[in-house]
Amino acid sequence: MSFARITFTLFIFLAPLATSLAAASDPCSFLTPAEIESALQAKITKTLPDSNDLQKSCMFELGKYKLMLIYYTNQADESKFKSIGIGNDAKDYGNIGCKVVDAGILMSTNCNRYKPRLLRISVQIRDSKQPVPMELAKSLLEKAGGRFN
Repeated sequence: MSFARITFTLFIFLAPLATSLAAASDPCSFLTPAEIESALQAKITKTLPDSNDLQKSCMFELGKYKLMLIYYTNQADESKFKSIGIGNDAKDYGNIGCKVVDAGILMSTNCNRYKPRLLRISVQIRDSKQPVPMELAKSLLEKAGGRFN
């Protein structure tokens, strides 16, 4: 078999693997639009991927909602987030911790999945005194986490 043929054969078999690995690191691919829209009962109007030296993120805008998925590109930076806190506005689910933050003009429900890699979700709602339920954010995070390890 020639070198060119071997190279071509390897490309054919490895290209789909490289594509799936790239998608596995894209936070915009961790949840489908249908999953997000069904959970929040709103239509996605904008998807904004972002990355820098420290993290990769994706923000979905849905009317009065914003949903963000974030992970650190360097696992060493994950050690900063061992706990999401305690209190009435926080809940420990074991490998996932959730907390509600009232920022005045918006309510933010934030959850961290700690292992095998830190993955964060933030679901914000504007002009509401009722936050998105922790269980809903946790459920979305679990789905997203199944597509990111």
